[in-house]
Amino acid sequence: MDFLLAEHGSIYLLTARTPEAQAWVASNLPEDRLRWAGATAIGHQYVSDIISGIGQAGLQVELS
Repeated sequence: MDFLLAEHGSIYLLTARTPEAQAWVASNLPEDRLRWAGATAIGHQYVSDIISGIGQAGLQVELS
């Protein structure tokens, strides 16, 4: 899997696990994004759009 997505209430943590995933994050998420323990913190209202973009890029997300 390219990404790991962990739900923590209204916040999700998205971890890029492959070089391709890291490149996707660098190209598609803002530079000033909130980071926590190596992951990107995402509000619940943005998760579906981000997951959709990841899928359109041919990458995969594992939910934990």
